[in-house]
Amino acid sequence: MDPVLHLHHLRMKLRLTLIVSSVCIAIAACGGGDTVLPRLASTVSVDISPCTGTSPQKSTPFDISVEGNSRLRLSRNGNVSFAPSGTFQLETTTAVLACSKYPAFSGYMVNSLGERVTGYALDSTGAFSTSLSELNIFTAGDISPSSTRSVFASMSLVANAAPLPLGLFSPDNAATYHFTTSVDVYDTLGARHTVALFFVKTASLAWEVMASAEGAVIHVGQLIFNSAGNLVTSASSEQLRITVPLTNGANPLSVSFELAGSTANSSSFVVNAVTQDGYAFGSVNGFTIAEDGVVTSRYDNGQTRIVGKIPLTM
Repeated sequence: MDPVLHLHHLRMKLRLTLIVSSVCIAIAACGGGDTVLPRLASTVSVDISPCTGTSPQKSTPFDISVEGNSRLRLSRNGNVSFAPSGTFQLETTTAVLACSKYPAFSGYMVNSLGERVTGYALDSTGAFSTSLSELNIFTAGDISPSSTRSVFASMSLVANAAPLPLGLFSPDNAATYHFTTSVDVYDTLGARHTVALFFVKTASLAWEVMASAEGAVIHVGQLIFNSAGNLVTSASSEQLRITVPLTNGANPLSVSFELAGSTANSSSFVVNAVTQDGYAFGSVNGFTIAEDGVVTSRYDNGQTRIVGKIPLTM
């Protein structure tokens, strides 16, 4: 082979090898191995102490460490840097003694050099933005209350309970019902109310559900079971509903009860599960960073909101 052509062939082969290697590094693939995605060494969870009296909110430092050759992207005054790990804390503002909304923190995660953690915040559609910015755990703000619309419950009722006349039912007289449980629900102002549920067996396979809330006694509906004790029919969701007027200025409670999965073949009364979909007003009281970099703010009403994602760059 002509020496010049041979040298040209070697140069082209080397160039192609470099290109392929670069692509393999970018997608962490090739070579027959499994794809390895960069991730945090462990989940980060940070609590923010409540502001009480003259004591401002407090938070402890936390570590973020990235596995492998990945790096955290940091920013200070527009200057970008990268680090494999670091100790961070919530950036403090001018602390005030009086309790007010987030008096001690700006919401940014910052290291001792004043560099803030950057990532992809959520855009107006709720998707991760395509541009990087300094992440702030207070981005989602406070959460407005949401009134309870549905209660989801599953009960195990006793098979051999003796029927009782429904006409004698009184929430104040345990001899007029078989079993009771309660659930807290929320109105349109975020105030909490307790609804007590009562179960009265009126026939061999029939149970009536009664409720008591805000001083009102309401017939919720009927549950019918088969000979195996499984729920086969019940009133429609619209009939398994209570509406309770309130005196605090909120709209009346209007709550439906979904009791699917309940049975009547147990030897003792068991509340298998009770959940509801309402919540009170909420403020941020902490946040977590998952191993994939997703940052989620936690609220004191039990809710969570994703606020961004930390890019784990190679």
